[in-house]
Amino acid sequence: MGAFPGLPAMGTPMGGMMGGMGNDPMTKKSRELYIGNLPDGVPEAQLQSFLNAALLQAAMNTQPGMPITSCRCNGRFAFAEFRTAEEASAAMSLNGIILVGHALNVGRPSAYTGPPTQNIRWEQLMGERIAQNPELRDTAIGLAGGAGAIMQGGGGHSCVGDPSTKVCRELYIGNMPEGINEMKMVQFFNEEMIKQGMVDQNLPGTACIQARINGRFAFVEFRSIEETDRALTLNGAMCNGCSLRVGRPKAYQGPPGSAQAQQAAMMASGGMAFAGLGGGEPTSCIQMANMLSVDELKDDDEYTEILEDVLGEMKNYGEVDSMEIPRPPAEGDIPDYISIVYVKYVEVASAIKAQMELEGRTFGGNSVACSFFPVDKFDAKEWCDIAKVNEEKKKEPEAPQPGMPHALPADLLGGHAPVIEGGS
Repeated sequence: MGAFPGLPAMGTPMGGMMGGMGNDPMTKKSRELYIGNLPDGVPEAQLQSFLNAALLQAAMNTQPGMPITSCRCNGRFAFAEFRTAEEASAAMSLNGIILVGHALNVGRPSAYTGPPTQNIRWEQLMGERIAQNPELRDTAIGLAGGAGAIMQGGGGHSCVGDPSTKVCRELYIGNMPEGINEMKMVQFFNEEMIKQGMVDQNLPGTACIQARINGRFAFVEFRSIEETDRALTLNGAMCNGCSLRVGRPKAYQGPPGSAQAQQAAMMASGGMAFAGLGGGEPTSCIQMANMLSVDELKDDDEYTEILEDVLGEMKNYGEVDSMEIPRPPAEGDIPDYISIVYVKYVEVASAIKAQMELEGRTFGGNSVACSFFPVDKFDAKEWCDIAKVNEEKKKEPEAPQPGMPHALPADLLGGHAPVIEGGS
């Protein structure tokens, strides 16, 4: 099995079995530790190699060889068995070590009845080790955002691993393929960013550090703001046959003074200038075309899944009042509004933000067309493709005005409307 990102290659699983109380069933309870909050799908042998490598780097082994002799994984938790009780006690300081974006919970199992053990957390332990051995700064195992972020704010790069900048280092991922776990999601982004030259080679660790999956959408965290910005260009990237929707999370307003922050402030205060805004006259409702197919709306289970997925993404732009995805009739002609998604927001500003960010985004290989929809039609459930309706209206010839066909509006600048010379 290939190595997972953030895990060293498999070592010698049974290394160091010759010493101490190894394999003594009478001492097993004192030689075991509980490992919680594991990423999905981590192999036992590689978890063992990762933890052993960390223990050796921190000089927490009392004799040559590997302190951990075996790992037993059970979903999101595991039990690690050590060759000696002394090394198991010292390894309590693994608590908080980062494995593919997951801070592991390390402690005694419930069956342990021995004396309590006082230990510091992994980041504190390694911080002290780096202070004593600066050469560990770029190679320290299991620290969020790399060792440099702990010691000196990421070596001069923009907020590497800084919790206060997390909202600027996260992206929302929609249209997730079924069955993908968090570890594979992290691996996908790291591979794509390396392939497209988006990775900062001067930073330790990997560009994508963790993922949180919730059904068909996820939030992915990166180690630096710069790499997060670059990863936005992966919108539409194919992952297991699905075209991912990559964008900013709802809470993102951009760094202070940025165009995004100013735009968010303008919308929040109602001061958005609508000149040149696409999608028609702004309302609190939008319609999204080119997202879905008629066939996938016929299946009950798939329809329910689509509702949850789309609603989850729509909430990124503001509070949703209601959402409708009309389903095709059992028989007869299919209306042109079938496969269009209709969303009504509580605030017009939320609909504006959604229209601006969703227009032109890729969904299932298609480019989304997002337009504002009349509130009265939404409330009356009078569904139609409003974009087509508006286009048809543009084609209709304007009724001739009596008297002065070439006159400008009378009240544009005040006074009477001037007549342009040459008018008939």
